[in-house]
Amino acid sequence: MAFDYAEYYKKNRERILQKRRQKYALDPEYRKKVKKRNAEYHRRTSKPKKPIESYQMVKVEDKTYFTIGIFAKAIGRKTITVREYHRRGLLPPPIFVNSRGWRLYSQKQTIFAKKCFKKFDNHEITQEELIKQLKEGWDA
Repeated sequence: MAFDYAEYYKKNRERILQKRRQKYALDPEYRKKVKKRNAEYHRRTSKPKKPIESYQMVKVEDKTYFTIGIFAKAIGRKTITVREYHRRGLLPPPIFVNSRGWRLYSQKQTIFAKKCFKKFDNHEITQEELIKQLKEGWDA
């Protein structure tokens, strides 16, 4: 009969973990080795960073538009949050969408939205007032 490591580990898991924790706390070389191994693992398994092109300005018909990434940064939100705001109707749709389907915002829209969201974040206006202001002042 062969030795079953899985069964052994299952029975002795807590004792093994306790020994590892003690060794980590007391042995600086072991701690360094574990940290290096963890960093290598995370470097191998982490998702690649977002491409820079998602945070760029686009020129269309001699006008400069901002992508959703720049717009989201300006108002202090994530791009997924901005998309959700559009879906729920909290934020009016962008005036321009390019051939790739990117939502593009004018500089005027970006500055206006930034001011509105700043007031909202400082609790100067309610969500209803924010929506009303955005819909009234949302133009190219």
